[in-house]
Amino acid sequence: MHVQLEELWMDAIEMKVGEQIVNYLRKEHPEYQDIEKRQKKLIKDYPMLLKVVDGDGTVTLNEKEHYTCYIPR
Repeated sequence: MHVQLEELWMDAIEMKVGEQIVNYLRKEHPEYQDIEKRQKKLIKDYPMLLKVVDGDGTVTLNEKEHYTCYIPR
């Protein structure tokens, strides 16, 4: 029981620290800001990438999605 509570606290702390780091980088680091802008553009151009970013990491594309992934814009 004690180990489970410790793991829960560690998960909560890691999440909070991660949020603080991202907030700091968004405000203070132009390189991070540039990477984030490029990521947003990629997701806008290829919305199926959201399945990887926000999902479980697996992607199944339909024929249209597959086709649009490889056509230069």
